[in-house]
Amino acid sequence: AAIKAKGLKVSDLHGCIGADPIGELVKTGATADLEKLYDEMAEAIRWSKKNAPKLRTIFCRQPGLY
Repeated sequence: AAIKAKGLKVSDLHGCIGADPIGELVKTGATADLEKLYDEMAEAIRWSKKNAPKLRTIFCRQPGLY
């Protein structure tokens, strides 16, 4: 709604929406249910592919940074 209110198009969104559940697990020793997180990631991929193809939805950190 905010995008449309500014006269912009969702299809023009670009950038990254990222989460790092494995990094969170390594850092804190706990994470939310991985199956649920992967389901949410899959939904974000499907949505962006259809609505905002320039938006990236998978975020991978380099293991050495943990």
